[in-house]
Amino acid sequence: MSSVPGGPRGIPLAHPAQSRAWRWRRGATRAWHLSVAPLLAVRHLALRPIGAGPRTRRLPWGIPVGDPAQSGARRWRRAGIRAWHLWLAPRLSLRNLALGLVATGLLTCLLPFALIGYGMWQEDQLTQRWSQTVAEPPPSATALSDLPATPSPVAATPVPQAQAAPRSAIPALFAIRVPRIGYYAAVRQGVSTDILATGPGHYPATGLPGGPGLVGVAAHNTFWIPFGQLSAGDTVILETAAARYTYRVTGTRIVSPDDPSVLVRSSTPRLVLTTCWPLWAGNLATQRLVIYADLSA
Repeated sequence: MSSVPGGPRGIPLAHPAQSRAWRWRRGATRAWHLSVAPLLAVRHLALRPIGAGPRTRRLPWGIPVGDPAQSGARRWRRAGIRAWHLWLAPRLSLRNLALGLVATGLLTCLLPFALIGYGMWQEDQLTQRWSQTVAEPPPSATALSDLPATPSPVAATPVPQAQAAPRSAIPALFAIRVPRIGYYAAVRQGVSTDILATGPGHYPATGLPGGPGLVGVAAHNTFWIPFGQLSAGDTVILETAAARYTYRVTGTRIVSPDDPSVLVRSSTPRLVLTTCWPLWAGNLATQRLVIYADLSA
């Protein structure tokens, strides 16, 4: 039986015929050829003048030094390529490549959720601005007749009338409130992509709350996921700066995106809410959910 201690896979740890000094010398030689020599080769190649002489000297791995036929840019390019293959490329393992691919996949999956969260934050900010604008009382000017009359022998100086401060611009047309699901949001004008990305929008071809005819409101399904719980008899309230209008849900339908019967003109005050269906499918939804409601007396 051999007395040589064995390592993993049967590799001897210390061969009797190899001294310790020989093993140290072999390790130093391998370290030189794998780590130090490539760096020195690139350094010497970069510092070597262009016209160093007619004879071409070569460093280890065949790197020419001072070749008159090669420009400085070409030598730098060759040095970079050799440094990549001899020093950087061996250190790029499959593990690092796999980690990079996993990180890229995570960012790709999280980006849609980040966009949805940002849109909901913008919807909340718009709704708060709407609430503050509608809740603030209109400014009133101080009339001259309201000033106390104080007799004075000196001629009275004319008191300028207070100017009415301009009311802040209303950021939306109206607001929609659904008590059944606790939903409240401001509604902007238009149904373009940038408007629907921050909340519900009003169909410009339809009427406004309080007027005759149909009122149409649309939103992305990511904002109206709870709207699938609405049924006949539920209340939908449209709040303008002047009044509130209550509608009662009469029914729902699932239609194709190009169905022209959704926004049909009506002589009676009605409300139509549209969103993508299925509600959980996001941008992959292929149909539309339509909710019909009539103005209650």
